[in-house]
Amino acid sequence: MARYTVTSLKAVETPAGPVLERISGPGWLATPPSLIDLMATGGHEFQFDDGIHALALRNDAQGYERVVVVNRSGEEVTPSDLPHWTIEVHRGSQVTRQTWWQRLLDPGAR
Repeated sequence: MARYTVTSLKAVETPAGPVLERISGPGWLATPPSLIDLMATGGHEFQFDDGIHALALRNDAQGYERVVVVNRSGEEVTPSDLPHWTIEVHRGSQVTRQTWWQRLLDPGAR
C-alpha cells in the first residue's frame, strides 16, 4: 500500500461557504475528486503529518463518495479545526472595459 503524508488542505471561499479545493503533501498535490479515485482502489493511504488524522472515503446522504478527515478512532473531524486548513480568498474583481476617455475622467474606477 502506498502511504502519503498530508501537510496542507486549501479551500476557497464561495457564497455557500468554504469548499476544499486542494490537498497536498511533500512532492504531491491533488483535488478531492482525484483522491476519491485513488482511495477507492484501496491501494493508497493519506495520513496527516500530525500522526493523529487521516483522510477517508465516506458516503454522504445522497450516496456520493466524499473525502473526509478522520481521527484515530475513525470519527469525522471538521477539517477547518486543523492547523493544516487554509482558506484562499480571491482578491480579483470584475474589470469592466473602459475607453481611453473614461479612464481619463476616472482613473481609479478600474
